[in-house]
Amino acid sequence: MNIQYVLWLICLCYVINPCYDQQVLADIQNYFNDHTETGSYRDTEQWLDYPNNLADYPGVIIGQDCSQCQQLFNEKWQYRKLTYEILCSKQDMLAEMVYCLALFSHDLNKTISLEKFKKGAQGFHYSIDQVVEWANAVTNNPRHFFKIAFEKMFFDLLQKDKVIIKKNGFFEPADQILHVLGVSSGTKRTIEFNLNHERIHIFWDQNSAFREYYIEKWNRLSSEEKQESIQALKGYNTENELLMIEEWTVRQNESVSIMELSKKWK
Repeated sequence: MNIQYVLWLICLCYVINPCYDQQVLADIQNYFNDHTETGSYRDTEQWLDYPNNLADYPGVIIGQDCSQCQQLFNEKWQYRKLTYEILCSKQDMLAEMVYCLALFSHDLNKTISLEKFKKGAQGFHYSIDQVVEWANAVTNNPRHFFKIAFEKMFFDLLQKDKVIIKKNGFFEPADQILHVLGVSSGTKRTIEFNLNHERIHIFWDQNSAFREYYIEKWNRLSSEEKQESIQALKGYNTENELLMIEEWTVRQNESVSIMELSKKWK
């Protein structure tokens, strides 16, 4: 990983979002010296498996050893055509794709190293606005080049599939895509479970009645109940209360299929 690049990226985060305070900035250099690895961009074309019969749905399957991926990819759930879905057979690959975006978006606890992130990350979801903001921050740094393996592939996929397009030197959303998600399987959670989990995040964004109901439900919890829920989410940025409410809500509903949830919250 390019340490100076990531240091620049976090400093930029502070400029555009003051939640990074001076103490965090003072700790950044030591943090990345301790917790990041070097790497080089690998040839990743061998991993791509664009479903040839799924042209109606945006996204990509990465890897050849996911027997149920095409069926999951092809599920016609409520916001499918608004969502670019990445189904990845390798958990560590998925983590490398999104690690810097997770840091940039203030979703990740700053103490989580790339190596630790690779052991735990099995899914992500970002709005197109978050993705565009990250893409512009990355590409408008003249000293930037991708060093984390597969981060470059993720960035290239977004351009190749016209999720983002560049106009007058800046990236902007293209067409109708409003969300980008990615999932893999883990030792205890299947790719199907993780995909349903990330789709519920999108449901949270898109369905205001669902979102407002669970915000009110959270507000009725006692301080002790809230703290207990937050402790279960300690890998996230726990200072962001709305993020905590969203993650808590998704976990409350992740055993329900997105199809059933859509019927319940029409």
